[in-house]
Amino acid sequence: MNKNTIKGLIYGAFIGDAIALGPHWIYDTSKIQQHFAPISGYTDPRHTNFHPNKSAGDFTHYGDQALLLLKSIAKHKDFHIDAFKKEWITLMTNSVIYVDAASKESLKRLQDSNRGSDSDELGGFARSAPLFALEDIQEEDILDQIRLTHTDPQLLTIARYLIRVLKDVLHGASIETSLLSHKDIDPFIAQSYNEARVRPDNIVERIKAIGQNCHSPFALPAVLTIALNEETLESALIQNTYAGGDSAARGMVLGMLYGARDGYHELPKDWVHGLNSFKTLEESLNQVLI
Repeated sequence: MNKNTIKGLIYGAFIGDAIALGPHWIYDTSKIQQHFAPISGYTDPRHTNFHPNKSAGDFTHYGDQALLLLKSIAKHKDFHIDAFKKEWITLMTNSVIYVDAASKESLKRLQDSNRGSDSDELGGFARSAPLFALEDIQEEDILDQIRLTHTDPQLLTIARYLIRVLKDVLHGASIETSLLSHKDIDPFIAQSYNEARVRPDNIVERIKAIGQNCHSPFALPAVLTIALNEETLESALIQNTYAGGDSAARGMVLGMLYGARDGYHELPKDWVHGLNSFKTLEESLNQVLI
């Protein structure tokens, strides 16, 4: 196990979420330019009503759930779906974080099962980063964690794709090679990959044309467009944030890809240490990455 690349993947996800917090769910990209440009770090979500109790360096509700998952793994020394289910329900019912539609529906369904809403939103996969810290984690374990809140078959296929890509990148493959190697898992993914390879004149405008929303049939092509056309983690996450919409879920996936490639030691130090949960992340990771 390469602790540097695994830690890079996990921190990359949290950074990708936090960078997007300020303009998260603003779809009008001219407003993002007006209120946030130039984006060079974390910003307050003062121009939206989605995260009213948050400030620069905090996470969206996606990052909060990923942090809960990391703390659960550290506490139990492994991933236990029943324990995480209870912890997730407590977080979503007893805190002031944003509760999206998939979470609301899942809270109802989880009273009787371990399967949540029918949602196909990419956020269902986005919180999975901490699971890659477990050397023996299986694909189905990650999918079971996703199914707690998101059970759409297409999303689960996309999740399989991303899991395999990330494992390749963790073992030293390039992002582009890994995305190419597994694209034929599904015709939609193959088509999305092929279209994303064509470099756009303007990435923000391309993502607006694809669709900026939460649903994975739009979010995955947007992620691929950035991942195949931006060289650095910084440029990828900043372009993603300028593109608006559900930039946090996309940002977490992009952060995983670039963080796994670059490793923890190559991540921007001011972004790492600027996370308000940095100490908690370090404490939990020190318990998991033994």
